Amino acid sequence: MKWITAHWELKLVAGVLAVALWVYTSGQVRVERTVTVTAGEAPVKGLTADYQAVHIRPREFKVRLSVPMSRQVEVEFDTLVPRLEVRSDQLAAGLISFPLTSALLRLPNDIRIEATEPELVREIEVQVDRVAEGLLPLEPPRVTGLADGLLATVVLDVTMVRVQAPAGLLERLRAEGYRVRFQDITLGQIPPDLAEPRVERCTAIPLVPPQEASYRILQTVGAEVHIRPQDQDRRILTLPLAIVATPDLWRTSGIELAQPRVTVTVRGPRNLLRDLRPERDLTAALLVPDDLPPNALHELPVRLIGPVWLESDPVKATLALSRSPP
Repeated sequence: MKWITAHWELKLVAGVLAVALWVYTSGQVRVERTVTVTAGEAPVKGLTADYQAVHIRPREFKVRLSVPMSRQVEVEFDTLVPRLEVRSDQLAAGLISFPLTSALLRLPNDIRIEATEPELVREIEVQVDRVAEGLLPLEPPRVTGLADGLLATVVLDVTMVRVQAPAGLLERLRAEGYRVRFQDITLGQIPPDLAEPRVERCTAIPLVPPQEASYRILQTVGAEVHIRPQDQDRRILTLPLAIVATPDLWRTSGIELAQPRVTVTVRGPRNLLRDLRPERDLTAALLVPDDLPPNALHELPVRLIGPVWLESDPVKATLALSRSPP
């Protein structure tokens, strides 16, 4: 056992050097990883209450990283979100630059950024602006779901709404004549045969503004929906007559019409009546009861089969019913 303890000082130094050499060489063996940086999703910290981040450029790019073999486990991910922290004395400048470094991407210092895609991404810029309040005009919402023949008009409680937005954006929206828009109001529960005007009360729900026009509405907007039947019109139509009878009546009787066509007056909303196609949309029919006396003329009411919104004046047609010989 003396060979183990002999010259132990030299053996200890050799062991230390071997461990140090292994650590050094393992740290020099590197691999490459390509990761997506999603700067647009990074929260900007350090903003005071009266400032807001307006733009982050570029919003997304890729970085090629050189990673020590010993740190591979630390970069087993597909995306990175940078750390964007501003100081209060930087806000007045409006545009703040963050040099692209490992620390910005929350990486250890020995993980190096070799390249970016697109090329020449050297920094991330954050544009900030002071938050302001102001008024923007409104665009009344549309009404959907109404039955044919009904008209609706939306009256908002206010014509301007108070919003909060970056001062520069608010000024641009005003200059462009931008209007705050709302979701459609759906009123499928209104009966199609509404005879008198009706008013429905609701709250207008704002649409989410586009990213380039990010504002916050500071008040609730109420709306009244005034619903009324459309103006009525009338048309005089001549239609072929159809006979509706049971198979037994057809088999045992002879049925003849005094006239093959009938003239009827119909009424309905002006726009719907204008588009009505009688030959396609209407059927004039005589319903023949089984108990009608045979060998006689009978005057029966004409049934008009068509859209629910259509009304018609009463009209009758003459029918001859004869008993067929056995």
